[in-house]
Amino acid sequence: MITYLLHTTSIWIVLFIVYKVLLSKEKYFLLNRVYLLASLALGLLLPLLQFVSLTRTQVIPEFSAIYHQQVSYITELSTSVRSSGVEATSLDWTAILFVLVSIGIAVMLFRNIMDGIKINDLYRQSEKLRHPEFTEVRTRKEHLPFSGIYSSVPLSSKKQIE
Repeated sequence: MITYLLHTTSIWIVLFIVYKVLLSKEKYFLLNRVYLLASLALGLLLPLLQFVSLTRTQVIPEFSAIYHQQVSYITELSTSVRSSGVEATSLDWTAILFVLVSIGIAVMLFRNIMDGIKINDLYRQSEKLRHPEFTEVRTRKEHLPFSGIYSSVPLSSKKQIE
């Protein structure tokens, strides 16, 4: 599970860097949306694929014997360490990754809730002009226009739209 999360995250980072370098300044928003959605799907699906090597390898008999000898020695050593009562201490990377992801989710959830509260305040304190297809929401604060909720378009009354 950890390897899947690491692969997914690394794919998303690479695809996001490509997006920032090549597409972030692009004015064709449909292309940006399609790329970002495809990146999301690709990042989730690509780690699930298994690539098979089509080359044949031959095992050298001497190497195979040495390898099996080393494996049996390590197995005996780990058995003797376990039986001696000495516990090996190591970090639980699963728990560390879980805590980091949980903190990231909590921070993003908090930010989304705060942004939702700000948008709600803007909507409540604004002048609403009804049109047949949408509602124009004129706010007192300066901001760029953005897609609103329920077919509303919040616009700043301080900023003229070209």
